[in-house]
Amino acid sequence: MRHMVASFLLGRSTSYQQPPQSTNRNISALPKDSLISIALPIILAEQDVYSDNFTKFTTALLDEYDFEAAREFANLLLKDAEADILLKPHAAEIHKQACLYIYEVQSRLQGKGRDMSEFCVQSKITE
Repeated sequence: MRHMVASFLLGRSTSYQQPPQSTNRNISALPKDSLISIALPIILAEQDVYSDNFTKFTTALLDEYDFEAAREFANLLLKDAEADILLKPHAAEIHKQACLYIYEVQSRLQGKGRDMSEFCVQSKITE
């Protein structure tokens, strides 16, 4: 599930470019709400069996709407991704997308956007 959540976060990025596909099949891009529509139901169904910071981030943000907990888990995602051999090259982008997702959900629920620069400083996002 860790890699599923990471792939959905990386799939949200517009700056993160995947290498061109060498197959004849076209792979369609995932919708931006894939984490909500695909991953969240699976995570909620399996939370008694498996839980890590990636699944806790998803439930804190999209099920409980606990933005402070989600921000803490986003910082832990960075550490976990850096320790994972498959996710290590993408750790910074995973953290960035997690923080931006928090901003997006929070802004959508409150009906107005917060100051993005202040949010980035609080979330420790750098370009």
